[in-house]
Amino acid sequence: MQYKFEGGVDFYAELAKLSSSGAGEVAGEAAAAGEAAAAAGAAAAVAGAAGAGEAAEAPYELCNISCEPLVRHNVTLVCGHKFNYEPLYHEIKSQKKPRQGLAFPAKHSKLKLNVRQLKCPLCRNIQHFILPWIPLYTNCPKLYGVNTPKIYSMYLNKCNHILKYGKNKGEICDKQCNDEKCNLHMGKIPKEGAEYCPAIIKSGINKGKICGCAVKQNGFCNRHNK
Repeated sequence: MQYKFEGGVDFYAELAKLSSSGAGEVAGEAAAAGEAAAAAGAAAAVAGAAGAGEAAEAPYELCNISCEPLVRHNVTLVCGHKFNYEPLYHEIKSQKKPRQGLAFPAKHSKLKLNVRQLKCPLCRNIQHFILPWIPLYTNCPKLYGVNTPKIYSMYLNKCNHILKYGKNKGEICDKQCNDEKCNLHMGKIPKEGAEYCPAIIKSGINKGKICGCAVKQNGFCNRHNK
């Protein structure tokens, strides 16, 4: 059955056109919304992966007292907890020395630290050694039972100098010390800004190696300044 209006307009044909047009618009909007959602999901995934990567690549460890990055002279206790030297020094000082208005150790305390002991600030584990004295830290002078006497002091590091002579040539020194190198090899650390002779040694046991002596004139040492 057909219903035609004035001018020969077919009512059902026009209705069909309107229906198909509406469905197309709805489909287009749905597709656009789907594309937007997919783009947002992809962006979120990329951001999440980047965040996870940054967290996994954290470049430093933190001191368990100050929550600041560990610096050159950091201390690792037997229990595994790590601290920067200065905040740990002041913590041990408070463990060993009386505070104003208080007696130390407290009368009710069952645990008393002797001169060669310290207590981990985090887990309260007793360590049977004290800190070494590090002259670099002017705010941490020698204090009995904290960083002196030396006989009870721990070492913070092991010497990483590679031996160049003797039966252990090529091996790491590995002697206990409080810096990158032990006292014997401390003089082997190149001074900042220093210049060294680049000449190649032509004879002897070091043949083929760089001289490495201090520069005196014209960019060479006295021996190779010719």
